[in-house]
Amino acid sequence: YAHIPPGGKQFLRETFGPEGRETVLRLAPLYFFVLFFWTLYDQTGSAWVQQAKDLNCNVLGMSFSPAQIQAVNPLLIMIYIPLFSFAIYPLMEKYFTPTPLRKIGIGMTLTAAAFGISWFIEGLIAATPAGQPEPSAWWQILAYVVITAGEVMVSITSLEYSYTQAPNRMKSLVMSCYLLTVSLGNALTAFVNWLIEKEDGSSRIEGTTSGLQQLRLYEADPAADDGRSDVSEVANYVAALELGFSLLETMPICLRLMRQVHERLMTGVRGENKRPGEFRQEPVVIGHPGATAE
Repeated sequence: YAHIPPGGKQFLRETFGPEGRETVLRLAPLYFFVLFFWTLYDQTGSAWVQQAKDLNCNVLGMSFSPAQIQAVNPLLIMIYIPLFSFAIYPLMEKYFTPTPLRKIGIGMTLTAAAFGISWFIEGLIAATPAGQPEPSAWWQILAYVVITAGEVMVSITSLEYSYTQAPNRMKSLVMSCYLLTVSLGNALTAFVNWLIEKEDGSSRIEGTTSGLQQLRLYEADPAADDGRSDVSEVANYVAALELGFSLLETMPICLRLMRQVHERLMTGVRGENKRPGEFRQEPVVIGHPGATAE
């Protein structure tokens, strides 16, 4: 192996000197866009898994869990790396010069197209009538085919471009800055989720993960609920609303009515151990833990 001694003050002079500043200014715009690429790409391990729960995951005669569909990504990576190196990029060279920035731009366009496919899948799920077969997971596999191609063109090319653009003494620092975009992309996703998350862990945007089709199937056969969605809670909302309307025929809006409706709402779901149908015996404090009344 090669022993490279510490750079010492010379490393600092090069890093903060004209050449180092020029390198940082040249790579900063690229890293800014790559950060958002990772913010979107990492949804394949979260939002896309949730979407796969509403798909028919029987593929090639085998039944897969929703989380297993994403396993197609590493398989495609192993196929794409030689395919792009020996076929796709040489084919591009016949029509234009595939510079690193052009590759990254095409990769980001493919990523946007993959999320267009995901949007189309959501439309299929919403349009599927109750009792009809769910859309095939092949649609999501198609999205993985597209986004993995984008990953190859963005991730690998960005690594190569970062290494070649960095001065000799700054290569490790520049590579670490590139890898930092992956972390910042995840941090941005976590921050957005924190902004839209309610205190019970659900989303302020989505509200519920159960659709009308799931509710109808649950009402037809509650035992068929697999527990992966909150359809039982949605069914309780409907039941509590119907109970409230029926009680209004025999009593006015009063505390007794509210307690009965609340008891029905909380039966058999999260919070059923919080004394459903009873009023709180302790004060409700709004604010972060440890906050005072002032």
